[in-house]
This record gives sequence, structure tokens and C-alpha cells, in this order.
Amino acid sequence: MVYVALTIFIILLLTSIVSLSLLFINNGSNRFARLTGAIKVTPTTLEELGPEVELHEVTDPVVLSNISRCIPGLLKVGEGGEAMFNSVSLPVSRSGIAVMSVAGSVVSIAAMVVGQFYLKEIRMKLSEVSRSLDLLNTYQENEFKGKVFALLTHVISLTNFESEIIANPENRSNEINRLLKLEVECGELLAQASFNIESITSKNPISFRDYESVAVYVQRWCDYQKILSEVMIQIACLKHALYLGAVSKEQCMSLIPTYAEQVKTSREKLALWHSEQGEKLGYDSSAKRRRRNGIDSAVHFVPGLFNKERRYRAVAEDTIRVINEQTNVEEMPAITKEDLFQNDVQLVGGKNKVFFVTKKKA
Repeated sequence: MVYVALTIFIILLLTSIVSLSLLFINNGSNRFARLTGAIKVTPTTLEELGPEVELHEVTDPVVLSNISRCIPGLLKVGEGGEAMFNSVSLPVSRSGIAVMSVAGSVVSIAAMVVGQFYLKEIRMKLSEVSRSLDLLNTYQENEFKGKVFALLTHVISLTNFESEIIANPENRSNEINRLLKLEVECGELLAQASFNIESITSKNPISFRDYESVAVYVQRWCDYQKILSEVMIQIACLKHALYLGAVSKEQCMSLIPTYAEQVKTSREKLALWHSEQGEKLGYDSSAKRRRRNGIDSAVHFVPGLFNKERRYRAVAEDTIRVINEQTNVEEMPAITKEDLFQNDVQLVGGKNKVFFVTKKKA
């Protein structure tokens, strides 16, 4: 009886294992089919896409090769002549677990399209920042400017060679590690700029000329602060792109609020300092003038008894511009909450060209 019972137990155990295995295989097969199965390609026209969309051409050869292999119908011209295109909607993994896990799958194609779109967008924004840095004439801070230039150069380099980075998990991991180090460096430079701005507020100029000199000096640090704030944000966006959405945008941006608060605090202190100095030195921003002082005040004392306007002198336009910029409390640029990795990817194609469809920005 013992042997019979043991035999029955073994049979039941094996049956359970086989059942679970079949269930896993079926579920895995269904999941694989969802990732790599037939994708419906629909003929469409530019008019049907609507005026609220933008088309971004997919030019990377690796992505185009995968599209040609997995969705060959997309590249063919649809019926109806030259105005016709084909449209397809591809799923992107919401959790990031499936991204790139199936070579050539529609999920990996979708993730690569979004990732490369972000890289190009980030590269354009960083190029604008680089031009702003070139315009800074700061020979007195050449060492600091050199550090910012080197930082920008390294970050921009991570937005190039999309295929080599995006399509290879090991390459992406290496580049992410590089980026994390650059993020630390950027944070240190941004903090230094903010601290230098705050240190200015302890100065107490005795004349308007001294006040002008300090304002011109601090403007350089305000410019650095603005540049590094944008770089910090683009580094966070680049992290999100290189993670292919596997790490949430919120998590990639987690350091931004800390530095944003530091930037805001330094600019608030600077604005208060300007208000105090302006009142002490008789600066009238609305009239674009300031009270005469020293010998200049003595010379114009008598004429000022008959004409109050003679008690004041005009302030240079460049000085007014600098003061106005610094009294306007700037914060770090706003961060868009849109995450294209969380949406299905729409592609349109025809005549061997493929375009990624996005909504026009307001």
C-alpha cells in the first residue's frame, strides 16, 4: 500500500509540474506573440494624420533594418498614389522589463525610436546651451568656463552614435555610468555658481559705480547658473532616454528639485540685495535714473534747487538691463511631464522612409 500511495503521489506531482510548465510555455508564447506577432499596417494620408502632429524621420540604419524585417509593409507605398502612407502603432513596454529583451521585436523597435528621438532633441538643446557659453566673455573665470565647456562636450558626446548606444545594453550601461559621474560634476558646478551669487549679497558698495561693477560681475554667475541649470535638466532627460523608460522620468529627475530650490534661493537673495542697494543709492528703475552723489551732487546742488531733475542723472541702458535681469527671480526651466515611453509609438512610412509621429508642442 505504501508503494501504491507513493506511486500515486509521484504521478500527481509530475502531472502538476507538466501542467505548470505548459501554462508557462503558453503564457510565454502568447507574450512573445504580442511582442513579435503580426502588426496591422493601415493606409493613411498626411491629411488624415491631422494638423496637430509633427513627423520626425527615422534615419538610423539599425532601426530601419529592424523595421524592414519586422514590419515590411510599412515601407511600401500605400494604395492611392504618392500622397498615401502606411501607419502602424507599436507598443512600448510600460515597465521597461521587456525592452530590448526580444531582438528585433516591435517593442525594441518602438523603444529605440523613442530613445533616439529623445537623443536628437537633447542634442539640439545642448547645442543651444553651448552657443550661449561661447558668447560669455569671462576671461576672469576661464578655469570655471573651461570646466563647463568640458562638461558640455562630454554630455553632448553621449547623444551621438545612437545605434551603438541604444541597441546595445552593455554600451547603454557604460554610458549611463559615465552620465551619472557627469551629473555629479554638473551639480557641483551649479552649486558653486549659486553660492557665488549668494556671496555677492554680503557686499555693501559705497557708490553707484561700485554697485554697477558688482552687478556686471554677478551677471556672469547668473549666466553660468542658467546654463548649468539647463545642462542638469538635459542630463536627467538623457538618463531617461538611455534607460529606455525602464527608470521613470520622475526618478531620473529626482535631483532637480534640490538644485532648483538652491537656484531660487540665490536669486531671491540677489533680488532683495538689489532692492536694498537701489533704495540706498537712489536708483529709480522706472525713471531709469539715479540720485547724484559725491562731487557730482555738490556741483549740481544749486541747479537742483530750481530744477529737481538736475539732482539725478541717467543710468546706462546696459546697467538697467543687467539690474532688471537680476531682480527678476528666475527659477530652473520647467520640466515637461510627458513621457513618450509610456505611449504607443505611431510610425508612418512609404517609399522606404519612416517617420515617428508626435503631437505638436504648444
